[in-house]
Amino acid sequence: MQVTKRVEFDSAHRLYGYTGPCARFHGHRYVLEVTLTGPDLDDLGMLVDFKEVSQQANGWVQEKWDHRAILSYKDPLREVVEDCYVMHLGRNPTAENMLLEFSDAWKNIKGTKLYSLRLYETPDCWADLIL
Repeated sequence: MQVTKRVEFDSAHRLYGYTGPCARFHGHRYVLEVTLTGPDLDDLGMLVDFKEVSQQANGWVQEKWDHRAILSYKDPLREVVEDCYVMHLGRNPTAENMLLEFSDAWKNIKGTKLYSLRLYETPDCWADLIL
């Protein structure tokens, strides 16, 4: 069985060292989909309470990414926008690297495990991480 929770948030980033348009500081309305899997349903017929998934996923996203500038530690722009709630990644803030960051922080809930993550940067561009 699998269940998926969707989390939406707004953030700005740029890809330091990239030569295309994403080298410029810009923002996105991100959508993160968190999919959990597990073998058993509880007595109520649930794999996991969506409320628990929401609390963990939304809580982490709100603290780390929502309405923040997400920049690489190597990016000199981070010193300029330090007052803008900057979240530093050890790598460029691509959708792929953001998924790795989120998965590293995930704590499994009641017999479930993280199955996959999907992060939309735009409605027609996303990255998937299958664990």
